[in-house]
Amino acid sequence: MRLDRFALSFVAGATLYSMAGSALAAVPLLSGQYVETYEAYCQSPSTALTTFSEERTNFDSSKGTYTAVGYSDKGSPPTQVHDNLNFTFSNTATTFATEVVGFSGGVTYNITYGHVISGIAQYFAGVAIDSDGCIRQLEFVRVL
Repeated sequence: MRLDRFALSFVAGATLYSMAGSALAAVPLLSGQYVETYEAYCQSPSTALTTFSEERTNFDSSKGTYTAVGYSDKGSPPTQVHDNLNFTFSNTATTFATEVVGFSGGVTYNITYGHVISGIAQYFAGVAIDSDGCIRQLEFVRVL
């Protein structure tokens, strides 16, 4: 019985410590240039679309904006389109919310960060299911 109480106390303490550590973890900044790979897979009754994009992005964390310039293959059959888009964004320790400037209906991704140098994320990747049921994946690698 005494061992059970000790084990329960240990697990409860470890859980609280873990939760406190997560809450206190600094959210990495997204700043500077990244190369983005983006994929969307839509197979809903109203939308059958696959998009693949590779873009060079530039994040301004002080304004919560970024630009993306590159190419996308969209549609069926795929057609290559030149992209030059402006986005707003916000990020937390586990999410990345983004919306194209001038359009409504942004997407919030569940993300994970890779290496962080001086508080700036060098890599992050995420996945989301949007309001149309499309699966969206993205990956950003910082350009040094």
